[in-house]
Formats: sequence, C-alpha cells, structure tokens
Amino acid sequence: SGIDSQPVWSSDGRRVVFYSGRSGSRDVFEKSTDGAGEERLLLSDAGSPVSSSPDGRFLLYQRLATNTGTDLWALPAAEPRKPFAVVQTPFEDRGGQFSPDSRWIVYESNESGRFEIYVASFPDLKGKRQVSTEGGTQPRWGRDARELFYVGPDARMMAARVNAAGA
Repeated sequence: SGIDSQPVWSSDGRRVVFYSGRSGSRDVFEKSTDGAGEERLLLSDAGSPVSSSPDGRFLLYQRLATNTGTDLWALPAAEPRKPFAVVQTPFEDRGGQFSPDSRWIVYESNESGRFEIYVASFPDLKGKRQVSTEGGTQPRWGRDARELFYVGPDARMMAARVNAAGA
C-alpha cells in the first residue's frame, strides 16, 4: 500500500531506484530489475530520486527542507554512503540530471524569480551557467552532452547547444 513513483534506472540497468510514501515518509528504495531479492532502503525520509550518474558513483535526489525549500543532494554508491548537499539555496532547486560523463549536472531553479535551466560542474558547482533565457523546466542532456533539452514556459521543447568539456 502507498505510492511508489519517480523511478530512476541505475547506470548499469540492473536496478531501479524509486520514491515510496508507503511508510508515511519520503523514502528512497532500490530494487533489482530482474525481480530477485527484496527492495533495499537507501534513504529514509529523504526525498525523491532524479538521476543516477552514468559512472555509477552517485544518486542525485531532491530533498525538501523547511528552511531552504527543494534542494539537490547526492548519495555516493561507495561506503560510507554519506549524503551531501549539491545545490542548497533559499530557492527551489530541482529536476537535476547528470551529464553523460558524470562531471556536470543540469537542473532548474527559480533563483531569478522564475524557473530557469542551469548547468554546473559536479560536485563543486564551478562554472555554473544559466542556459535558458525565458524560463524552463524538466532539463535533460542529449546523449553526446552537446545539447540540453528542456520545456519552455509555452510548453514547447527547447534545445540549447553546450560545451560540457569546458562549460
């Protein structure tokens, strides 16, 4: 019983990470895609997954905090698996996704007064740049990391050329 949603594939395709509200809190679970074994609780009362790094080293997830709103956090795959804040501001920062080389993230934030698309290096956010100019949500990387796609304020699909190697 309860809601399971927001699935994110692992980089190797062997697991799915998802949000579950079945316990009354915002838990993040992992389940094998072949159905073998039990679900494994990754994070308790944490938020919802948004992206798995292609190198398999991190899970990016959204976390709601009373003092900062929605923030982006990362959970390392290696022990000790201690989560850390990636984008934590007084604004709504959400919808993050890793670049194909796992070195960058793209996300949406309303720090300008409306939701815009930003790209920055991971995990230090150096080279942060605003990509959209008239608003945007739901950012996604192109397979070759040369383009970002997002939904514009008029609900049209937008594309922006980027240079992730030197972004």
